[in-house]
Amino acid sequence: MSSASKSVNITFLQKMGTFTPSIQSPDGDLYQEYQKNGDVVTVYPDFSQSQPKLYFVVISSRAADGVTTPVSMQFFFNETEIPFNSAGKSTGLFDGLFEIIRPSASQFYWGLKICNNLVKASNYTAINIKMIGKVSERSNQQEITDSVQAVYEIPVGPYTGVAYRVTIKAPENDTHNFILNNKDDSCQLEAKATQGNDTIKTGLYYKWYRATNSITGWEQITGASGKTITVKASEVDCTREYMVEVYNDKAMGKDNLLGFDFQTVIDASDPFDIEPNPTPADESISEDEAGNGTVTYTPRLVVRGKSETVDTKFYFTLKSGSGVVLNTEASRKPTVQLSSFAVTRADCIHAGYGNVALTIQSVK
Repeated sequence: MSSASKSVNITFLQKMGTFTPSIQSPDGDLYQEYQKNGDVVTVYPDFSQSQPKLYFVVISSRAADGVTTPVSMQFFFNETEIPFNSAGKSTGLFDGLFEIIRPSASQFYWGLKICNNLVKASNYTAINIKMIGKVSERSNQQEITDSVQAVYEIPVGPYTGVAYRVTIKAPENDTHNFILNNKDDSCQLEAKATQGNDTIKTGLYYKWYRATNSITGWEQITGASGKTITVKASEVDCTREYMVEVYNDKAMGKDNLLGFDFQTVIDASDPFDIEPNPTPADESISEDEAGNGTVTYTPRLVVRGKSETVDTKFYFTLKSGSGVVLNTEASRKPTVQLSSFAVTRADCIHAGYGNVALTIQSVK
């Protein structure tokens, strides 16, 4: 025997792919305003009456149908975990405030129903509702688990009595939560204008827009002049953002604008998905120059349910919180094809020292 050989089996532990968690509110953007009169506190809007819902939506690049349902959940109120009894109702410090929504045959998402006003529990400060889901799948006959989380902020402030609020919600008969589940699916977006606890129902005029990779970042939707629009899956490539402007005069001039809002629609049935691949992973930029000043995205286009990637470049559109395009320089404007994109501290300062949003669209 002049040599020896041996065969061994090497176990490859696959990653679970990329998960994109978000918290969706079919009731539109949630907020609370309060008015104190001695010991009496009046809250707008009154959550004890409206009982809005928050749903935890997880989109997976590995799942062929896009949507992944966590096997278990944890819920937090400003970093304090919310305890629940066997009936799914919150207890302890949060007694009577929340109720767990569990997945069922008719809807796929975990969530929270808010049963009462939250301003006293938050000591009249902003509220962060964090949801952490445990996801699980089998790979090479092994169980792989991971945790994904998302945070929903509910602004809290004093009631001024004059401000109008505009939000995009789902109509009462639409249970999509802004998620499309097949190529023939569609959902509806409804604009709602309020002042205090009153919903304004007459004398309103609407302009609807959809996001595009253009210098303005938006295109007005022809013929969309009512409070409700229908979004079809054929219009949405993985995700698409929509905007509404609400006016109180048919001239629809700047002086007649009551407000505007944005809503992202997700097509979970799209055969492709984009893994943003940010560095650093927490996607945070510090105003302090001693902290992190840049987040770089090097996205990958993947085929859902498979491990293969598609060779392509991307269009990047960076917007401020009011929807204004920030990347107007020739080298990185929204119509330029790029392999990566850097969001900088200067971009956040340009946006008014606030958060910014990046839309990534594949060329192919």
